[in-house]
Amino acid sequence: MAGKALEDLFHDMLKDVYYAERKILKALPKMAKGAQSPKLKAAFEKHHDETEGQIERLQQVFEIFGKAPSARPARPSTGLSRKVRKSSTNSRVHPRWMPASWQRPRPSNTTRWPATAR
Repeated sequence: MAGKALEDLFHDMLKDVYYAERKILKALPKMAKGAQSPKLKAAFEKHHDETEGQIERLQQVFEIFGKAPSARPARPSTGLSRKVRKSSTNSRVHPRWMPASWQRPRPSNTTRWPATAR
């Protein structure tokens, strides 16, 4: 009984990973198109090729278990694809995805007038 539960859990996780890989495979060309740096564009294109290989390996695992490669939505990846769609329309990488050292510093609260002076 416990073996079947573990196998079902593994299969569910495999579906989630397969779904996430297929979603990122669709998003990577958009991300490469929106990249302003040639290095970043090349990295997205390389990641696209690697992701295709990962999907092939996942399909082999499905075959080993006698299951059809099926995907189900996974919450983290659907959120990622939404962010990619939103940021790719601006043709810039979203600031949240950049290291903090690349972002513009935000003004501190000390630059504002005190509430009593208004």
